[in-house]
Amino acid sequence: MNEKSFAARSLPHQRLDAYTVALELLALVRGAELRDARLRDQAMRAAMSVCLNVAEAAGRTSAA
Repeated sequence: MNEKSFAARSLPHQRLDAYTVALELLALVRGAELRDARLRDQAMRAAMSVCLNVAEAAGRTSAA
């Protein structure tokens, strides 16, 4: 599958630079060796929230 056909099939948020950076943040948090379980849980929830918020905003069609 070439890049153009992938872009045509991908969802709107997957083409945003902000979403790509949010995924990188999530990967970094997953890879971090946080010893404190509560801190690790909070960091994971926050990183996932960024991804979800960007995706949700990309799906909006009206002004905020």
